[in-house]
Amino acid sequence: MKMYRLEPTKAFTKFLKKLSQNEQQAIARKLVILSQNPYHPSLRTKKVQSLKDVFECSVNMDISRVQYE
Repeated sequence: MKMYRLEPTKAFTKFLKKLSQNEQQAIARKLVILSQNPYHPSLRTKKVQSLKDVFECSVNMDISRVQYE
């Protein structure tokens, strides 16, 4: 299985620190899925229209915008 390497931006890290521990854990679980399969149905991955090679995915319905390139 191919594993993708994820590199969080400074903005992502700053955003993450503001979330509750439960939200951080939810994101951590989704990042594992993202690194294994960026198009896993639970991520609801889609291309960001105005940016080249940038996609976004959902953690859950409350945390819904995590962008990656």
